[in-house]
Amino acid sequence: VGKEAVSDYQPEGWIAKAQDSGVDPADYILYRVGADAYDADGSGGLSIGERAQAMEQAGFTQEEQTLLWLMEYPDWAEAADKAGVSDSVYVAYKTATYGLTADKDAEGNSISGSKKTKVLAAIDALDIPAEEKDKLYFAAGYGASSLNEAPWR
Repeated sequence: VGKEAVSDYQPEGWIAKAQDSGVDPADYILYRVGADAYDADGSGGLSIGERAQAMEQAGFTQEEQTLLWLMEYPDWAEAADKAGVSDSVYVAYKTATYGLTADKDAEGNSISGSKKTKVLAAIDALDIPAEEKDKLYFAAGYGASSLNEAPWR
């Protein structure tokens, strides 16, 4: 943990980042210091899954978590706007679909449509109206021709 654990040490960059994003700087510092414990693979960086776990364990509200996600992935705000959904809905979509991959057959080849099935199931599980799910469907890169196959339809 190093000098970040010393109570009077306040990294200027972290404080500015937190203040610019509307997150309490003290809470953000505690999150950043503790987040390293979630680096399961020892890569020195957190995956989206590890970051989600760290945020939940830190006790941040959903609103605070959305702000933190947008601090870490600022392009998500623009993507949410482009998709026509709120930042919180887009963050929920991105964290729900993180790491989804296609299933593989016996030869190791991707099974056609298996990743899409998982993505649609993740979107469907979100507690949002069907019209928002449609927007996320398009944001995921799927076309209108197969929209009626979505489980919320």
